[in-house]
Amino acid sequence: MQVRLHAAFLLAVASAFPVEHGADELRAALKDAQGYLEATRPGAERFLALCGPYAPLDLELRGPHTPREGAETKNFFLGASGFAAGLPPDRIQQLVRGFFQRNGRLQGKESWAAALPAQRALLEKFGGLRVPVLAVWGTDEYRVGDLFKVGEEWWTCAPSASLGLAPWGRRTTVPDPVASGSAAARDVLAGRPVVEEMRRLGVRALVRMPSGAVRVVQDGIADNESGNLFLPGDAAPPERGDELTDGKTLLHVEPIAPGVLYYLAG
Repeated sequence: MQVRLHAAFLLAVASAFPVEHGADELRAALKDAQGYLEATRPGAERFLALCGPYAPLDLELRGPHTPREGAETKNFFLGASGFAAGLPPDRIQQLVRGFFQRNGRLQGKESWAAALPAQRALLEKFGGLRVPVLAVWGTDEYRVGDLFKVGEEWWTCAPSASLGLAPWGRRTTVPDPVASGSAAARDVLAGRPVVEEMRRLGVRALVRMPSGAVRVVQDGIADNESGNLFLPGDAAPPERGDELTDGKTLLHVEPIAPGVLYYLAG
């Protein structure tokens, strides 16, 4: 009962969310996620996995937004989802603090720089795919574009009309695309070997940006993220304070090789 009261309260206050034109969409996304989390009751470890970069609970904003709107939306959704999952507020804050404990002093920079040859080979394979995102989280769970394998289920989604929220709110359970021979089977079959290589290398997500740059994501939760940014051609490098996407604003960006930057965003 306590969890339901918390979730209902958060759904109510969403009407006061700063992005007024997206309030209804945010409420729909929260209601969808609430139903899933109350049914599955993940513990803190499982919840953290589901909140990983581009995993199911990493809410995306694909529509127009300011960096502040993006950051506040993602953090609001994280808190509301945590309540629905039965986690107390201090435990949710611990998950966020854990990201900065792992990455706040750029602890991952050296290992990510040493992994550049393997990452370049991985990006060669990713470049041959039609999808802009691959992500991995739990055992045998992964994402190929807008197809999510979550436990034994497959989900797909469509972004909301204004803020472009995804995957929650307009999420649909679909048959296994390969077993059913759907049009998406080609992408899943092509993406699986890359996904397995990502797991081996400890890469959480590969994200192709509209500029043509690709992020090799090391870690992340809500609007916080770290990894390597591979720039296309002679593209100008981003600077501290620039937004990557979804309110993820660069806190640190540093060249580690020609055309490659190590970044920390939050």
